[in-house]
Amino acid sequence: MPRPLRVRELIKRMTFFGVQAKSGKGSEKKLFRPGRPMQTIRAHGDGDEVSVTTIKIACAKLGLPWDEFWQDPN
Repeated sequence: MPRPLRVRELIKRMTFFGVQAKSGKGSEKKLFRPGRPMQTIRAHGDGDEVSVTTIKIACAKLGLPWDEFWQDPN
């Protein structure tokens, strides 16, 4: 079942799909995937939680498969 993720865990899962994360302006993280639009998320720190809704929007915009995203990466 989808649950909120901490920023560091979200980025770790997304890098498995070829997403790159860079610091944005202020408290933002910019997520990039070749051939897809950029997605920005609010991240005051790596321990902040990202809501399931924000994760769903980011996955859709970056073209990540929703079901595979939630599989255990280990």
